[in-house]
Amino acid sequence: MAGFRENLKDVLPSLPSQDDYFLLKWLRARCFDLPKAEAMLRKHVEVRKHMDADNIISWEAPEVIRKYMSGGMCGYDREGSPIWYEVIGPLDAKGLLFSASKQDLLKNKFRDCEVLRHECEKQSQKVIRKYMSGGMCGYDREGSPIWYEVIGPLDAKGLLFSASKQDLLKNKFRDCEVLRHECEKQSQKLGKKIEMVLMVYDCEGLGLKHLWKPAVETYGELLSMFEENYPESLKCLFIVKAPKIFPVAYNLVKHFLSEDTRKKALTPDTGHQNRVLTGEPGTSTGHRALTEGTRYCYRYQQQALGTDTRHRYRTLHRYWVPAPGTDTGLCHQYRALSPGASTGHCHWAPGAGPVQ
Repeated sequence: MAGFRENLKDVLPSLPSQDDYFLLKWLRARCFDLPKAEAMLRKHVEVRKHMDADNIISWEAPEVIRKYMSGGMCGYDREGSPIWYEVIGPLDAKGLLFSASKQDLLKNKFRDCEVLRHECEKQSQKVIRKYMSGGMCGYDREGSPIWYEVIGPLDAKGLLFSASKQDLLKNKFRDCEVLRHECEKQSQKLGKKIEMVLMVYDCEGLGLKHLWKPAVETYGELLSMFEENYPESLKCLFIVKAPKIFPVAYNLVKHFLSEDTRKKALTPDTGHQNRVLTGEPGTSTGHRALTEGTRYCYRYQQQALGTDTRHRYRTLHRYWVPAPGTDTGLCHQYRALSPGASTGHCHWAPGAGPVQ
């Protein structure tokens, strides 16, 4: 792919898309024969110039073509691909060829193809909006926005087949901009500078399907994009409900992170969770921020899951909240700060014991 892209660098700006998925289609069409695929793509560039492809959507075909040419979109299949319905039988081919030029007929069909290409791009964005996880769920006690990301149920392979990497990156860049604007609003509202975000990654369900190489590479690019464009914006990253496979997944992406960012990622086995949760010196978040943060995350989960209270406490906090009087308490039931509470202390359910 790198060699193919290098050979085409002079025509890449003329293409409707420059991502790997677009270029891969031309390679597949010529059985990965690089010279043939390159010749095919260069010819396509010439056709686009000849057809004025950048403006063809607004081109109006002659009346006879608009009136008698069949074909049109009629919906989408289950995977979201556009469906084009063409009626062949009633078509008067001879009459059309006597009434319109072949060039106009070809241009009309080229326009249909461009309509479908644009529709596929729109569907790609719809897929991202529908299946990509993540969203704001409140603020910590210091006023920093909290972002909750659900990793486990994400079908990474399906997303990468249904949407371009460029769209996925753009979607996450948009999320970062949303959080940046939210920090600005909080700064004005609270009268102090808010410039960092607290993130929670819910890893329940993380498995081998998430370790697919293209998915790991894409996620690495997302992390790099965040670090390179939003420096010192991460207050703390809590990893919750991490399965046994989590260390493997983390090792695959941690080289994309700076050393400072790695220190802010708190997992069940980092050994820092007790310090952070009790607000001991040496932590960047402290007890107050986490307590308020868990309250909002708890409410977010309550709306999303709609299950009984015990299940909500367990699913959100089982892996990283210490029980009073214990060293680790990673499997103890936890009651989040109630919405009406005025103090910044954690509350435990009466008789709370290990969650089975």
